[in-house]
Amino acid sequence: MGGSLLAVFFYAMLLHSDSIWEIYFWIAFMGLGYSGVYASIVSYGTSQLKTVSSRLMTFFVTIGASGGILSFVLASLCKQYFNVKMSLLVSAVLMGLMTVAIGLTVIGKRMKRAGRV
Repeated sequence: MGGSLLAVFFYAMLLHSDSIWEIYFWIAFMGLGYSGVYASIVSYGTSQLKTVSSRLMTFFVTIGASGGILSFVLASLCKQYFNVKMSLLVSAVLMGLMTVAIGLTVIGKRMKRAGRV
């Protein structure tokens, strides 16, 4: 979850950057957030099960590969009809929604374990 928070933060900083060097700086640091997102999702998804599932791992790898291909198509479509900042904003919002969804799942699981639900 920390990786997605970093990515959202760096997206926000990138959207408010004016100089080209600031943009390069924030893009370079966005890699820190993204490098941990995929691994976090895979480990979190597999920790939800009682036993390890090879089908689940195959699903995550397939979705990750498809997402890498489709992200360019969707980003260019958004840029074509709007502008670059809008495509960055959409990406930041989606990353934020993913962070909230994972956070709510973690909180719900802890409450269930504690017997509050």
